[in-house]
Amino acid sequence: MLIEALDLSSKAVATTLLAVHRAAYLHEAALLGLQDFPPLQVGLEVLQATAWQYRGAWQGARLLGALAIEPDPDGGWCIASLVVDPGSHRQGVARALMQSLLADCPRQTLHVQTALANQPALSLYQDFGFVEVRRWCVGEPPLSLVRLIRRHPASSDSHLLV
Repeated sequence: MLIEALDLSSKAVATTLLAVHRAAYLHEAALLGLQDFPPLQVGLEVLQATAWQYRGAWQGARLLGALAIEPDPDGGWCIASLVVDPGSHRQGVARALMQSLLADCPRQTLHVQTALANQPALSLYQDFGFVEVRRWCVGEPPLSLVRLIRRHPASSDSHLLV
C-alpha cells in the first residue's frame, strides 16, 4: 500500500476521491441510521476547492482510502475526513493513513470529531491515543457527536473537557 499526497487539482484524482468519499459516507450514514448526511452533499467542485490537505492510500491504481487535515482553531491539526472504501474495510487502510499522519506530524496536537455511534472510528482513534474531550448533539433526529484530541506526549496541556 502506497500513501501519498493527493493533488485535487487533477480532475481524475478528485473524481476518484469523490467516489471513495461517497461510498464511505453512504456506509457511515447506514451505520448511523441517517437519511440526510451532510458529507454526501459534497460534489466535485466543492471537493476540489477545499483547502484540506489530503493523503491517499493506493493499491496500484485503486484508491483504498484518504485522510484530510486542516489547521484547528484550537491549535494543531484537525482530521477533517477519514474515508475508506467499504470494499477495503478491515484491511489496515485507516490505520496506515493514521500512521502516515503521525509520522509527518509527530509533535502536533491532533483533533477529530465523529459520531458517538461510529464505534469503528472511535476504536481507531483511541488506539492512536486520542481521548474524548466533548460530546454534543446536532440535527433532528439528534445525532450525538464526540470530539477527541491527541496531544503530543511532551505537551503540558491538561486533558480537561472543553
